Amino acid sequence: MKAIFGLVLTMVLPFSVAAQTYPSKPIRFVVPYTAGGTSDAIARQVGQRLSDVLKQPVIIENKGGAGGTVGTAQVATAPADGYTVLVTLSSHAINPGLYKSLSYDTEKDFKAVTLLANGPQILAIHPKIPANTLKEYVEWLKKNPAESNYASGGQGTPGHLAAELLSSMAGVKFQHIPYRGGGAAVVDVIGGQVNAVWVTAIAAIPHVKAGRLKALAVTTKDRIAALPNVPTIAESGYPGYAVDAWVGMFVPVATPQATVDMLYKSTVLALANPELKAALLAQGSEIIGNSPLDTTAAVSSEIKLWRKLIAERGIKPE
Repeated sequence: MKAIFGLVLTMVLPFSVAAQTYPSKPIRFVVPYTAGGTSDAIARQVGQRLSDVLKQPVIIENKGGAGGTVGTAQVATAPADGYTVLVTLSSHAINPGLYKSLSYDTEKDFKAVTLLANGPQILAIHPKIPANTLKEYVEWLKKNPAESNYASGGQGTPGHLAAELLSSMAGVKFQHIPYRGGGAAVVDVIGGQVNAVWVTAIAAIPHVKAGRLKALAVTTKDRIAALPNVPTIAESGYPGYAVDAWVGMFVPVATPQATVDMLYKSTVLALANPELKAALLAQGSEIIGNSPLDTTAAVSSEIKLWRKLIAERGIKPE
């Protein structure tokens, strides 16, 4: 019995010590999109506050490509020690239905930490387009179908699916041009290479306020404080329309639960920072900070929802 007890202690103590000493070195946030998009912006803002809480640097690494799956795959096989964290969009729950095969299993290869924030997609167009409302834009597209191109942060991203949903409701076919992140998509619309963009609020709002983009509608059920004069798509003639987008934190599945809990509790403290709350609200996002258990349930539910929509619309990766 003494021998068995000693063996158990040798197995348990390293985990206990690891939990007590975590973190003892910099934490890496892997954002599976290019710089300038929503997940990148929120990762940097939350990372700064989390660094203050944990007294360790939080380093941001952008690993864009294939709708977020490239960077996500890297985190799935990273050491499960709490030092490599995936900070991604709700496309994390979309990709299982979009791609026939992934090198990882979204539900089996990751543990949820928390959902950081939630916000709308914004439909914005280049100022040269002769439309000031969504209704005018749809009417213009019906007369000018060759001009129906729009950019998004990538194939299967919330912006892409938000556009597909409107397409089905409005009876207008859009020409999708996927980018490797919302920031790159916005840049080309501002430059006039693409006519419209469906992108998260954080990526669009500064350019809308500066007059470089013209916002027509937000995808959420309610208007947002950052753009109170921009109506929802539901208000604009499509009742029942609503698409939210979240940014969440995940770690490799073998990460000790004690480490996950420490990371979650520290992140909640970071999210409680009044300056961070105000900054995210101004950018069109609202703090979430739900538990690992609730996050897991939310992601599982959304995977089922998006699988159904993707199948019905015949959406495929490019």
